[in-house]
Amino acid sequence: ILKEGEKNEEIAVAYGHIRKEDLTYAVSHYSDLNNDFAKYTSMEQLLQSELVGAQVLNQGGLKVYLRGSESTTGISGFDHSALFVLDGVPTDRVDHLNPKDIKTVTLLKGSEANLYGSRGSHGAVLIETK
Repeated sequence: ILKEGEKNEEIAVAYGHIRKEDLTYAVSHYSDLNNDFAKYTSMEQLLQSELVGAQVLNQGGLKVYLRGSESTTGISGFDHSALFVLDGVPTDRVDHLNPKDIKTVTLLKGSEANLYGSRGSHGAVLIETK
């Protein structure tokens, strides 16, 4: 229920719209303009520090889990980690990147990651380099 003077604003995302007040949960955006990514020595350190609410583990490569520690064990051998998208291209590895070269990191949670199909079903970490 809207109070007088309030607008029911929606933002277009992937396959639909999301209420503006829900956007904070759905999308987290971190920029080199607001954060000094150069202070980190590795991508693992950058992701652990910047991705609030996500669990970052190094399991033969970096993995980001959005649904808590129970998702890290996986069910029937399936990987429940978020998909990495580097400069628009889905990839499995980002640990080779230098944090000084990162321009933005955007974390998509839930249905906002549907743009990437089933690979994005557990969220997506969009990384844009300089």
